Amino acid sequence: MGMRQYKKIRDQTRKLTPESMNWKGKFVAEIPEGKALISGAYPNIECEVEFGRYSKKGIIAHPTEFESIPDYATKPLCEHFKSCGGCTLQHINLDTQCELKRELFLSECSELDFIKKYSDKIKIIKSDDEMYYRNKMEFTFQQEKWGDKHFGLHEEGRFQSIVNLDVCHLHLKIMQEVFAIVRDWFFESEVSGYNPWSHQGIMRHLLLRASKNTGSVQVNFICNSTYDEVPNLDELIEKLKKECSISSIYFVENRSLSDAVIFENVTLVYGDEYLIETIAHKEFEVAPQAFFQTNSSGVFILYSKIKELLENEGALGGKLIDFYCGAGTIGIFLSDSFKEIIGIDEVAEAIENAKKNAKRNKLENTRYIAQKVEKLIETSDLQNADVLIVDPPRVGCHQKARNLIKQIDAKYIVYVACNQQTLQENLVDFLAQDKYEIVDMVLVDMFPQTGHLESVTLLKRVA
Repeated sequence: MGMRQYKKIRDQTRKLTPESMNWKGKFVAEIPEGKALISGAYPNIECEVEFGRYSKKGIIAHPTEFESIPDYATKPLCEHFKSCGGCTLQHINLDTQCELKRELFLSECSELDFIKKYSDKIKIIKSDDEMYYRNKMEFTFQQEKWGDKHFGLHEEGRFQSIVNLDVCHLHLKIMQEVFAIVRDWFFESEVSGYNPWSHQGIMRHLLLRASKNTGSVQVNFICNSTYDEVPNLDELIEKLKKECSISSIYFVENRSLSDAVIFENVTLVYGDEYLIETIAHKEFEVAPQAFFQTNSSGVFILYSKIKELLENEGALGGKLIDFYCGAGTIGIFLSDSFKEIIGIDEVAEAIENAKKNAKRNKLENTRYIAQKVEKLIETSDLQNADVLIVDPPRVGCHQKARNLIKQIDAKYIVYVACNQQTLQENLVDFLAQDKYEIVDMVLVDMFPQTGHLESVTLLKRVA
């Protein structure tokens, strides 16, 4: 859709029947001008919509009236559901959410022979928790030029607009008390919020991380200033220490023009250096900037399923290579089942975290290498691999990384995908020349109320 067509229909209403859901949790309807992306709709149910802002992928539309309401519809728990971009599927029950995600996955990977033959066998595992599952949340402070303050999450589709929140139903409940105290302090004090247009103002973000198993919270204040320039911050910290279960408090000075959370200058103000989270019988140190799956219960389900798939193939017990290992969580979770584990990641801080996590769990069968996967050369470290774990970022594997993966010649490849749009392309490459075949695929709903999921694909070397 071009800008000219968009301008003609903005603010107009029209009756549409969306047929499918996309990975953002919006429902797609084809229109003569292009695509309409409808928030809060239901598949195959006609609704009257009002067209809103322009997007490169289509025009955003919001339903004003439905022809009928399906049995699987639910009343959103959050009063900000229609405006906040934190979650998009609260109006649909969890079983139907999972089925919609499964259908989207099958459509996304429809060219794979395994999908064509065994689509009925591909199941999605539901999350144990529908709400209150996220162990990490990033909230934004903002102040407009005329003085109005905002604190909460980004408005759906409008990155520089903030929805003020009193409560968020996605994060762990132990984080709510911290959130509420900081919110009240911000609105009642003289401290300024950051203005993304003028790049003035002090408070930028509140990054909270929490351990579901220990019940403690890590607090990170990201500010466009030094610590001493934040008025009444000492009083706020004392209140948090007194009234909440706090593991640590960090102050992060970030003067970057980017609106992302960037750890430019980090100071530990109070408490322990790391938050401790437990998955099964393993403990993990979580640093403020470390990658760690945001659903602690879901990650246990995900990793347990990986182990189960390998166990069913009799593939446990040998050498495991863990590409894109991050803080080493998958390999460490599986460490009791393998003789040797080698983790590789390009982020040096992540590798240091992985080493600390291995030491914390008293492991002697792990080694870690700080290097980009696509820049690795085939060495003795990579030879004779029984299992290769591949858990790439959302962009998938670089072509050079895919070439290396095929050269390693592991007996089994476990591909963990957070972005199903790059999965098929990567798998087709691994399946070329009939060297590997897909043994099984499993979907895990790690992110209820959103359009996202994780998938696990097990490949076996057959040639």
